[in-house]
Amino acid sequence: MMNMQKGWSSKRNIKLVVAGLSLLFGRYIVSALVSNPKRRNTLRKFKPQEQRLISCNSGNSWYAEVDGPQDAQTIVFIHGLQSSKLQWYHQQKRFRGSHRLVLLDLPGHGRSPKAAQFSIPMLSADLQEVLSILSVHQPILYGHSIGGMILLDYCIKYSNKPVRGLVVHNCSYTNPLKSCLFPLFMRSIEVPVVRPFMELVKRHPGVFSLLGRINYYAGLSIAFYRMLLFSGAQTAAELRQLCYVAAVCPPQVVANGIQSTLDFDVSGRLNRISTPCLVIGSEVDRLIRPPAAFYIARHVQHGRVHILSGGHMNMVEYPDQVNNVLARFFKSLR
Repeated sequence: MMNMQKGWSSKRNIKLVVAGLSLLFGRYIVSALVSNPKRRNTLRKFKPQEQRLISCNSGNSWYAEVDGPQDAQTIVFIHGLQSSKLQWYHQQKRFRGSHRLVLLDLPGHGRSPKAAQFSIPMLSADLQEVLSILSVHQPILYGHSIGGMILLDYCIKYSNKPVRGLVVHNCSYTNPLKSCLFPLFMRSIEVPVVRPFMELVKRHPGVFSLLGRINYYAGLSIAFYRMLLFSGAQTAAELRQLCYVAAVCPPQVVANGIQSTLDFDVSGRLNRISTPCLVIGSEVDRLIRPPAAFYIARHVQHGRVHILSGGHMNMVEYPDQVNNVLARFFKSLR
């Protein structure tokens, strides 16, 4: 009997060790299983020529890095929700020699402090201040996901501010639940499930922050984000890096951001955008389906659209494909 008890105890201890190791290192196993083993890229950081924290009248602060020749055409990059300027590594690498790059971290993301007010209208108002403080004139504005939504709002409201060109990448012109995969189902749960859940997250940010970190280390969020944001062409290191950025983003900021996108709709005002506009969509984007890109390109005054390989984060998965399209657009603006 004692030998049997020792055997059960030994098996239980082994299970506990395995569970502990999975909790601590599961992210390495999962990311390796769901990524492309033939690529070895990582998202490295370049040493910025200039970096500063910009305070706005809203109470928000934006972290900004400037790279590239001082006298070259400026491109301003705005990333998506739960991301950071790190997502632009491949674009920074390609264009830092020919353009002045301004890479921004949204409030509450990356190296920017916690957001005081996080909504698309407020962030587009902030952007006007940020560009003025950085002495940016006639920029090319490039936004991904909610970053693109901010730029659509900015170009409509501040049409008196000269913009050389606009790039919106995997971005919606309206409530993204209307333009995602399974829109009828997602719209049906918006009021009874999605909006109340966002309020729950804002009431208990500490709990959801802890859960986010546990899920990241265990690899659960890595599996989720792989299915939601990627098509499988990313490397394991890229997937872990971007999932970590998402895990440390304050939950209340994410909830406010999602709520703001649900209330967003510029479908009737896109024709006010007169600047040349490149709209990039992705073949297997599950968040913003390609029809949204065609809609934007058709309704702005000077739009063109490209649907490229990959998922929502295809600037990471297929950087050469994305960069080649960008290079042709930038050249057309000269």
